[in-house]
Amino acid sequence: MGVATTLTAFILMLSDPGSLASYLVLGGTGFSAITWLVASIKRRCAFCPLCKGTPLINSGARPHSKATRILALNHGVSATLSILTTQKFRCMYCGSNFDLLKTPSRLRGLSDDDGGLTRQVRKA
Repeated sequence: MGVATTLTAFILMLSDPGSLASYLVLGGTGFSAITWLVASIKRRCAFCPLCKGTPLINSGARPHSKATRILALNHGVSATLSILTTQKFRCMYCGSNFDLLKTPSRLRGLSDDDGGLTRQVRKA
Protein backbone atom coordinates (compact mmCIF):
# COMPACT_ATOMS: atom_id res chain seq x y z
CA MET A 1 0.00 0.00 0.00
CA GLY A 2 2.83 2.36 0.80
CA VAL A 3 4.50 1.87 -2.57
CA ALA A 4 1.20 2.29 -4.45
CA THR A 5 0.44 5.46 -2.48
CA THR A 6 3.92 6.83 -3.09
CA LEU A 7 3.79 6.16 -6.85
CA THR A 8 0.33 7.69 -7.17
CA ALA A 9 1.34 10.76 -5.15
CA PHE A 10 4.54 11.08 -7.19
CA ILE A 11 2.54 11.19 -10.43
CA LEU A 12 0.20 13.78 -8.89
CA MET A 13 3.22 15.79 -7.69
CA LEU A 14 4.64 15.87 -11.23
CA SER A 15 1.35 17.21 -12.58
CA ASP A 16 0.88 19.81 -9.80
CA PRO A 17 4.15 20.45 -7.85
CA GLY A 18 2.65 22.81 -5.26
CA SER A 19 -0.03 20.44 -4.01
CA LEU A 20 -0.38 18.14 -1.04
CA ALA A 21 1.11 15.32 -3.13
CA SER A 22 4.68 16.14 -2.05
CA TYR A 23 3.72 15.43 1.57
CA LEU A 24 2.06 12.19 0.49
CA VAL A 25 5.26 11.14 -1.31
CA LEU A 26 7.26 11.73 1.87
CA GLY A 27 4.68 9.98 4.03
CA GLY A 28 4.39 7.02 1.66
CA THR A 29 8.17 6.66 1.50
CA GLY A 30 8.44 6.75 5.29
CA PHE A 31 5.60 4.25 5.67
CA SER A 32 7.22 1.91 3.13
CA ALA A 33 10.58 2.11 4.91
CA ILE A 34 9.03 1.33 8.31
CA THR A 35 6.97 -1.59 7.01
CA TRP A 36 10.02 -2.96 5.16
CA LEU A 37 12.03 -2.87 8.39
CA VAL A 38 9.28 -4.62 10.39
CA ALA A 39 8.84 -7.24 7.66
CA SER A 40 12.58 -7.90 7.58
CA ILE A 41 12.67 -8.48 11.33
CA LYS A 42 9.61 -10.74 11.19
CA ARG A 43 11.08 -12.81 8.33
CA ARG A 44 14.24 -13.41 10.38
CA CYS A 45 12.11 -14.75 13.26
CA ALA A 46 10.33 -17.35 11.11
CA PHE A 47 11.84 -20.84 11.32
CA CYS A 48 11.23 -24.09 9.44
CA PRO A 49 9.48 -26.52 11.80
CA LEU A 50 11.64 -29.41 10.59
CA CYS A 51 15.21 -28.16 10.10
CA LYS A 52 14.97 -24.90 12.14
CA GLY A 53 16.37 -22.88 9.22
CA THR A 54 15.04 -19.48 8.16
CA PRO A 55 13.30 -20.20 4.83
CA LEU A 56 12.09 -16.62 4.28
CA ILE A 57 15.61 -15.14 4.30
CA ASN A 58 18.11 -16.09 1.63
CA SER A 59 21.30 -16.69 3.65
CA GLY A 60 23.54 -17.69 0.76
CA ALA A 61 23.64 -21.35 1.80
CA ARG A 62 23.20 -23.97 -0.92
CA PRO A 63 19.47 -24.67 -1.34
CA HIS A 64 18.03 -28.19 -1.31
CA SER A 65 17.60 -29.85 -4.72
CA LYS A 66 13.79 -29.89 -4.26
CA ALA A 67 13.63 -26.22 -3.28
CA THR A 68 11.55 -24.13 -5.65
CA ARG A 69 11.87 -20.52 -6.66
CA ILE A 70 10.17 -18.12 -9.03
CA LEU A 71 12.30 -17.16 -12.01
CA ALA A 72 14.33 -13.96 -11.36
CA LEU A 73 13.66 -14.09 -7.58
CA ASN A 74 15.65 -15.82 -4.85
CA HIS A 75 14.33 -18.68 -2.73
CA GLY A 76 13.44 -16.50 0.27
CA VAL A 77 11.29 -14.06 -1.71
CA SER A 78 9.70 -16.97 -3.58
CA ALA A 79 8.76 -18.65 -0.28
CA THR A 80 7.30 -15.38 1.03
CA LEU A 81 5.19 -14.88 -2.11
CA SER A 82 4.08 -18.51 -1.98
CA ILE A 83 2.90 -18.08 1.61
CA LEU A 84 1.02 -14.88 0.72
CA THR A 85 -0.75 -16.42 -2.28
CA THR A 86 -1.26 -20.14 -1.54
CA GLN A 87 -0.55 -20.49 2.22
CA LYS A 88 2.05 -23.17 1.33
CA PHE A 89 5.82 -23.12 1.04
CA ARG A 90 8.78 -25.42 0.51
CA CYS A 91 11.76 -24.96 2.81
CA MET A 92 14.86 -24.08 0.82
CA TYR A 93 17.13 -25.91 3.27
CA CYS A 94 15.40 -29.27 3.88
CA GLY A 95 13.07 -29.35 0.83
CA SER A 96 9.96 -30.19 2.88
CA ASN A 97 6.51 -28.98 1.83
CA PHE A 98 4.43 -27.18 4.45
CA ASP A 99 0.73 -26.31 4.24
CA LEU A 100 -0.14 -23.56 6.70
CA LEU A 101 -3.88 -24.27 6.48
CA LYS A 102 -3.53 -27.97 7.36
CA THR A 103 -4.57 -28.92 10.89
CA PRO A 104 -1.49 -29.95 12.89
CA SER A 105 -1.26 -33.69 13.58
CA ARG A 106 -1.28 -33.11 17.33
CA LEU A 107 -4.73 -31.46 17.00
CA ARG A 108 -6.39 -33.81 14.49
CA GLY A 109 -7.85 -36.21 17.09
CA LEU A 110 -9.23 -33.53 19.39
CA SER A 111 -12.95 -32.98 19.88
CA ASP A 112 -14.39 -29.76 18.49
CA ASP A 113 -17.34 -29.40 20.89
CA ASP A 114 -15.19 -28.84 24.00
CA GLY A 115 -12.84 -26.34 22.41
CA GLY A 116 -10.15 -28.92 21.75
CA LEU A 117 -9.20 -29.34 25.40
CA THR A 118 -9.73 -33.09 25.73
CA ARG A 119 -8.94 -35.97 23.45
CA GLN A 120 -11.80 -38.07 22.17
CA VAL A 121 -11.57 -41.57 23.54
CA ARG A 122 -13.44 -44.38 21.83
CA LYS A 123 -14.34 -47.32 23.97
CA ALA A 124 -13.86 -50.66 22.29
